[in-house]
Amino acid sequence: MVLSKKQKLIGFLVFSAVLAFLVGIVPQSIGFFGKGFDTREILDQYFLYVSYSAISLLLIASLFFIEKNIAQGDSKYGDGLAYYHAGELPSIRTNIFDNPYRLFLGSAVIFSILGLFAAYNQTAFTGVGSIEQQFTPAGQLTFSSILIPIAENLGAAATIAFTIFLVRFGARKYGWSKQNFQLIAITSAVLIAGLFGLVNHTLRYQTSDIALGIVFLFWAFGGLISLITGSFIPFWIMHIANNLFFELTKFFSNDSIVIYTIFVIILLIVLFGLTFIKKR
Repeated sequence: MVLSKKQKLIGFLVFSAVLAFLVGIVPQSIGFFGKGFDTREILDQYFLYVSYSAISLLLIASLFFIEKNIAQGDSKYGDGLAYYHAGELPSIRTNIFDNPYRLFLGSAVIFSILGLFAAYNQTAFTGVGSIEQQFTPAGQLTFSSILIPIAENLGAAATIAFTIFLVRFGARKYGWSKQNFQLIAITSAVLIAGLFGLVNHTLRYQTSDIALGIVFLFWAFGGLISLITGSFIPFWIMHIANNLFFELTKFFSNDSIVIYTIFVIILLIVLFGLTFIKKR
């Protein structure tokens, strides 16, 4: 599906606004309502994640507008940044990824199934970042599954977008082939995403080389699916599932988690199927 510049701009702004609302307003409301912000450490971490998210969104927005105003080589190298408009170069161009709602629902189904399996075995894809002191189960789930994944993934998305921007600059300057551009962009972004995750989690897991290795693979894989689809969404959902199911095991029995998750997965599959029904 070919979108106009206006459609791309509106989609970009709406998606960014949704992320900003989820990372800023929702945790803030939970923090004040649940009296979690009575604890200084929680309030400080909230401001840290929100500031981090704002800087990342600003960088992504800057690169987005720069790319939209550079026409040189776009027919060959595209202008995608692996953020929202899926299927744009250097990602794989396919109709499977061009619908953001379908991509969201499909990712939710896949990673809910994997998250359920991990939770049932009382493990997680990788380590889970959390607020130092819990105030309520709802607050803990909100911060761990909404605030932290968005903030950390926006940092990774900004890093990936900047990497793609630099590679595309080199491609334009030296006249690389489309295939070389895609190969270099994908390889570079995947390695950079893995290193990003490793650097940002070294302090937390510095005592375990195995844990750091798992962190690198988790974020590198996230970078890979971001580059393949050209979207922030799948990696974001993967991170949410990792954190959410890990936290759920603290408050609910495995049987309860399995029952409710299966119900949600069935609902998601139905909604996913409805996205293939064409409007008359």
